[in-house]
Amino acid sequence: MKKVFYSLLLVVAVANAQAQKGDADLRQYFKAIGLDKQMERSVEREIEAVRETYLQDAIPATRLDSVANAIRQSYSLLENEMIALHKKEFTAKEIKTLTQFYESPVGQKKLRLEGALKEQTYQTELAWMEKMEENACMALTGMTLEEKRLLDLDNERFHRSLLEAQDSITMANIAIRLDTLLKHYQEKPSNVFLKTRLANQYNHFAWYQLMNGQYAKAEKNLQLGVQIDSTNLYLYTNLPLAALLQGNYEQAKAMYLAFKEKPYGLNGAALYKDVFLKDLRRFQTAGIIPTERLADVENIKALLSEGFVNSKAVKPPKN
Repeated sequence: MKKVFYSLLLVVAVANAQAQKGDADLRQYFKAIGLDKQMERSVEREIEAVRETYLQDAIPATRLDSVANAIRQSYSLLENEMIALHKKEFTAKEIKTLTQFYESPVGQKKLRLEGALKEQTYQTELAWMEKMEENACMALTGMTLEEKRLLDLDNERFHRSLLEAQDSITMANIAIRLDTLLKHYQEKPSNVFLKTRLANQYNHFAWYQLMNGQYAKAEKNLQLGVQIDSTNLYLYTNLPLAALLQGNYEQAKAMYLAFKEKPYGLNGAALYKDVFLKDLRRFQTAGIIPTERLADVENIKALLSEGFVNSKAVKPPKN
């Protein structure tokens, strides 16, 4: 019976010794990878957090020091948790192999570069993803991502304008602003700022009227805008459209041809024909062109598209 008892004691002693040896190996591994320092920093950060939290409560420094010491003493609890965690995942032999690697110059270099490599890997993946998105966009739409973004933004604005044009309150407010600007301009006709704002407002109102099918009213406002400021580029983009949608095909055709190749240089369009074609296509897509005018619109699009290459707006040289 004594032999069995002593044998059991021996087994327990050996198991304890192996466990202690395993714990020591893991502590050596923690040291090799810098985990021991990391855990120590965590303890000190927790102590600092406690101090900052209770500093304003006028707690005596001795009590804070006592709590800080208790937190430091609990470091072994954190360490034991980490040891148990690693024991679940690695054998003793694997821990030794890892320790040998991380204690080597190559292992230490890997640890030093690990953070930088993760960041570089992330940036490389990000650049690759952006390149693939750019390639996919070009393959599917024939546009760069930036060109598609601008087109989507322009379509969104057009759709919002279309909804606003159908709102009677919005139209009434535009008319009120136009009337207010006109009064100010009549008081100060030499004011260049008021002159530009008023011409733009006439164009803005006319644009909404075109969307609403009020073509004659739109043409009248555009002509009034030209009387105020004949240099306003926006007005001439909508005048031929107002004539075309009223059925005045020859008048519209003459204006389209007169301005077709003239420089525009606003909102990404180099020439007037760029704007003409974009507006006609947007009105078609929105389904707001009268059925009896569809053939005329197609004829004008063909006329504008002769030898047409979508030209990118070139920024004017800086003085």
